[in-house]
Amino acid sequence: MGGLNFAHILAIAYSLFFIVSPVVKAGYYPSQALDNFPTSAIDTSFLTHIIYVLLVPNNVTFKFDISNSTASILSNFTTLHRKTPT
Repeated sequence: MGGLNFAHILAIAYSLFFIVSPVVKAGYYPSQALDNFPTSAIDTSFLTHIIYVLLVPNNVTFKFDISNSTASILSNFTTLHRKTPT
């Protein structure tokens, strides 16, 4: 009569997590893809999340140093939510 051990509890918690969790279908959009694949070309109907890759924080302030050109890209990137809102 060992009862529930850690492995059993972990398995139950793991299965409950997937029962109640919504499905996430994520895609990564690397910053260097902009020249060949504009954000307007992303088909958002297949994705629940799109992750913009390569904003690097300042190693002293830990804030993002965003140039004007990057700010413009991010502005276009954040409008993707309007294409297929969830």
